[in-house]
Amino acid sequence: MPKFKGIRVGRAVLPADAEAEAEIRKIPERRPLSVNVPVPRLPQTHNLLFGVLADVVDHWPHGADPNPDGDPEVLRAFLLCRVGWCEKIDVPLSTDLKMQQRIMEFVDNMLTRLRVKGEHPFIREGRIDGEPAMRVFIARSLNQVDVDEVKFREIEHAVFEEIEAITGIKVDDLIAAYKARKAQEAAARAA
Repeated sequence: MPKFKGIRVGRAVLPADAEAEAEIRKIPERRPLSVNVPVPRLPQTHNLLFGVLADVVDHWPHGADPNPDGDPEVLRAFLLCRVGWCEKIDVPLSTDLKMQQRIMEFVDNMLTRLRVKGEHPFIREGRIDGEPAMRVFIARSLNQVDVDEVKFREIEHAVFEEIEAITGIKVDDLIAAYKARKAQEAAARAA
């Protein structure tokens, strides 16, 4: 199927430029089309999730794994991994001591490179074909190019459910507190 850039005008989608015009002419007339249209992200939705994450750091249970130490980015990475929005790297463990040492050096170097890039990886025990392994979890990005509004809201909902399950705090209360804080900040700027 040809790909083209379009502009919505009322109930019609029109070609955005000459290249799109040429592509749309390749589509047979009067045939139904099925297309996936990404829904642009709303800044309010994005800000709400990250605002709640910044606030929930202060309410994170003492001694819970991980301990975000006041860093909402650590908590963001952990919660995204918990809801499956992550990459997983399985590293088999060896019974050979020398090989085990090399594996640990490899994993340590990988974690160092990830942390330098600003990532917050997590390591958990895993299994590969029944054998012990380490599983490295790396949260995926929520950038606006790859994650449209619909997918973002699915992830947000799952993260909010995890927050409620782990902290016991209703997310509606966190959202209300975030909105009240934002309203106060806006009023202070206006004054």
